[in-house]
Amino acid sequence: MLKLGEYHEEEAKAIANHLKKAGFRVDLRPSIEASIETEDILQGRFSELKIEIKEKNVVEDYERYLNSLKKILLEKPAPEYFEQKYLMDLFPSFEKIRKTIKEALEKVPEEHEEDRGELEALVVEDTNELPTEQICQMETADSEASAEQSDENSDKIPETASELTETIVNGSKALDFAISAISLNDIEIGDDIGNRLEDPIVAIPVDLDDYGLDHPKAKRVISVYLNKCYDLYVDEFSVVFADIPDEEFIKNYTDENIKLGSLRWFFTKLIENHSSEKMDFQVFEDECGFKADTGKRVLKVVGHPVAEDIAKVLEKNGIIKIKGDIIRWKK
Repeated sequence: MLKLGEYHEEEAKAIANHLKKAGFRVDLRPSIEASIETEDILQGRFSELKIEIKEKNVVEDYERYLNSLKKILLEKPAPEYFEQKYLMDLFPSFEKIRKTIKEALEKVPEEHEEDRGELEALVVEDTNELPTEQICQMETADSEASAEQSDENSDKIPETASELTETIVNGSKALDFAISAISLNDIEIGDDIGNRLEDPIVAIPVDLDDYGLDHPKAKRVISVYLNKCYDLYVDEFSVVFADIPDEEFIKNYTDENIKLGSLRWFFTKLIENHSSEKMDFQVFEDECGFKADTGKRVLKVVGHPVAEDIAKVLEKNGIIKIKGDIIRWKK
């Protein structure tokens, strides 16, 4: 089986559906992926870190985050409303930005339907974070949709993207700080916080090159995230007889389409152009590679490292017969 790639569930099923419609034999195998993120912090009482941290603007930012956190928690909000209240207090334009996203959705053309779905989820679910990558996608889609509009209208998109990016980066930083402070000081959202935020224990990200790992307040946080993913496998020989996938697949999954098209070409060339009806395995291995030069592009398929597996696929499908180191091609 050809491992086409590793994907999250929704994307894996979308690719599989495209390929099944074209006649590919597909297998989805769930697995757990682990990703690692490393962050360096200074941790201690806020009054202590104010002295230790060298950048004045960083101290001012986190002091503002802390004041806002204290203000919102003193209101004893319901846990489900805390995040929105906190971010709205820090960034009054937050609701305006959500409105901008809604307006941008109306301009996203059909060919960017995937972007539309992601952005709609942000608006409907009242999500408070929007990854920078999605902002760039939205900016691209919105710019394409507005290409024929006046200069005045087209100028709005870079400004919106810039505003979104700045707010999201700062909002993400502020929210991480708040969640960490709540945990470090044993606070339950909605309960009486007493004086626990007068001079709380906090964690502030820093570059330890500026402080050194031996700094008394320094910690290196290593986070391992476990997520469910799907390995998508395609029966190698089914690519020979399957139809070419639809245009949507070709457009949205360029790398996957190249892999499958190359494998189809590889097997076809190998079967039609083998040098003799009987050969030893070394000759077969030498023939497991092709190169096509169209003048502008060169495509190479290098199959020598998996020649033994290729031979087994061909034998399983009745194309060759393997006996020891000898391969016979069936007529």
